[in-house]
Amino acid sequence: NWFGMARQAFFLLVEQALKRPESQWGMYLRRMKEAYATRHPDKTKMQVHRAAMWRTATRFNRWLYREWRKLEFPAKPGVKSKAA
Repeated sequence: NWFGMARQAFFLLVEQALKRPESQWGMYLRRMKEAYATRHPDKTKMQVHRAAMWRTATRFNRWLYREWRKLEFPAKPGVKSKAA
């Protein structure tokens, strides 16, 4: 389960992606909406929109975690990182 404030923060972040369609996450959101609409033609536009929003939030969360890990635990010289 998501902590309520974190869930709200991710929702607001994805809303910003809507307002900035040329940003990296704005383009990702648009691609997800197109993909969902293609895979689920029976769904309403709002259902597709919400599914794409939460998919974008999930992917952003994963990206943020990986970036944080790189900063917090830098790779040791000579050791190959799993992320690479």
